[in-house]
Amino acid sequence: MREADTFNLAEPYMTYSSSSPVLTPRKQNPRAGSARLFLPLSIIVWLLSCLPAMGVPPHRLLVAPPSAVISNDNLFLTLSLTANDEDGLRDLLKDGSVLRLGITVSISRQRSWWTDTEIARHEYASILRHDPLTRDFMVSLPAHEEEKILRDKNLTRLLHVSWRKLSLFVVSLPTLYRQESNEEFLIEFTLNLQHTEVPPWLEKNFLFWSPDIVPQEKHTLPFRLPTVRDHGN
Repeated sequence: MREADTFNLAEPYMTYSSSSPVLTPRKQNPRAGSARLFLPLSIIVWLLSCLPAMGVPPHRLLVAPPSAVISNDNLFLTLSLTANDEDGLRDLLKDGSVLRLGITVSISRQRSWWTDTEIARHEYASILRHDPLTRDFMVSLPAHEEEKILRDKNLTRLLHVSWRKLSLFVVSLPTLYRQESNEEFLIEFTLNLQHTEVPPWLEKNFLFWSPDIVPQEKHTLPFRLPTVRDHGN
């Protein structure tokens, strides 16, 4: 081997020279290290840019003070609610999410010395989605007998005539009048908002996912039966 010959044994860390038969550390080129880091970082940034934009979901439901309404010898719970972030809700729907508003309504007889006695309980659901073909937002109204579907291209307007004006059957008045006189009742209702299925933009991008958008919230409303005389008026 000629005296001037050199070769690398452990590129890029060690250098051997025939003129000095000792392995010496090779000085690192800072620009070369930066170049090696730049390529994987560029790939990561490119992959992230390929992911679809994801709407930020609302984190709670805004509930106006509820009321109990008597109509045709039936007791109804009227609710007015919406999401705290309608823009985030709109983005979720346009991204392909199908959302379910779940409502559980029950009425119990309050007792001073014993546990409350549940008289009736009902489960309701309202499905909210976006139709990409017609560009309509669609919502199914929860109903005790027959479900109704409303459509509108304006989400705010659609929610105004649906979730903001809910009327849910609780119990028939004759059932309550069969209870002891001067009874106090408690209407309880729970709300939650969740995905009905894994959204398209989550199927391959995330390993862990919860269907809940707004966890279950519980509300109560005291109720006392009117006297037969007041009810007759």
